[in-house]
Amino acid sequence: MSYDYYYGGVDRDNHPHGRGSMHWGESVRFEGRFSRGNRVGKGTLYFGDGSYLTGSYKDDTIHGLGRYVFSDGSELVGMFVDGEMNGLVRKFSPEGDFVFYGKYRDNLPFGEVCSYDEWGGMVCGIVNNKGELTGDNISYVYPDKKHALTGLFRDGMLVKAVPSLVQDYNKETRCYHCKQTAKTSISYDLSTKLRISKFPMESDHYEQYYVYVSSSLIAGAGEGLFAKRMLSPHQVISFYNGIRVSHDIVNKRSWLENANTISLDDYVVIDVPVEYNQLLTYCASLAHKANHSSQPNSYYDKFTHPRFGRIKCIRAAREISPREEITVNYEYIHVNTDNETDLPVWYTQANSAVIIS
Repeated sequence: MSYDYYYGGVDRDNHPHGRGSMHWGESVRFEGRFSRGNRVGKGTLYFGDGSYLTGSYKDDTIHGLGRYVFSDGSELVGMFVDGEMNGLVRKFSPEGDFVFYGKYRDNLPFGEVCSYDEWGGMVCGIVNNKGELTGDNISYVYPDKKHALTGLFRDGMLVKAVPSLVQDYNKETRCYHCKQTAKTSISYDLSTKLRISKFPMESDHYEQYYVYVSSSLIAGAGEGLFAKRMLSPHQVISFYNGIRVSHDIVNKRSWLENANTISLDDYVVIDVPVEYNQLLTYCASLAHKANHSSQPNSYYDKFTHPRFGRIKCIRAAREISPREEITVNYEYIHVNTDNETDLPVWYTQANSAVIIS
């Protein structure tokens, strides 16, 4: 085995032997044990980008259980055979969350695998010969593990699928098998600054199962969002899709124009314009119908939806009974300046604003 330089023990023939550190250039090195020039036993291979591979070595190649840590802190843990991943593999996010479960063959995912997102959803199915979740029988399974979208996906991303229900669970692969329950297909439908949806009247069957819109019980609030059935604490219950505009645009508008806006991040605000505030013109998502309360039973969270992409959702903060109205805290911030019109009157009167002096 060729290398640039080596520090450590050697044998009588000056081959690396015992514990040592072998280097290739200035950025790649192996630290561990050697036997007559070959890597043996436990050792770690470090790469220039900060990632590393650690495990047991046999005849100069990793063999058995190994762990590859990416530069971002995510980890791939699995079995190696003669230097290649073969067998059960698990991947974890930098935060330690489970993001992949399945088998590998020759360093690629093989057979039926499951890819998890950080919000409770997952994509299950049989990978193609490139190890990608690509095909016409792939399923996105919603966080309740009951509802799904099954159909055409490309590398784990929805292309076109049909609403379905989970039928069974494979304990070995940890994958859910689903049965289509409708004929109408759902396509990937990321909103823009001008278009809220290509199909604004196609509702989400998961959301429709858990909530409905009716006249609010809060005086003067118009319509509200209600629970159809018993909801559990922290359960995802509704989705907040809309056009995507900048904070600068939103900050220049009146509160009447901003009635259905919510911040997605430091750059993007999700907005359901006034013309889409009625169910007759838009029902693809319903979270914008939830009204404010200083003592809410639900809260906003981020979510990655297979159809809408990165959006916000509503989760139950506690157990919610059927026909109970869903409420959230809008958490508007009042800036105490000479111009005190930066909050809507109804919100100020509710005495829920945070005063920053």
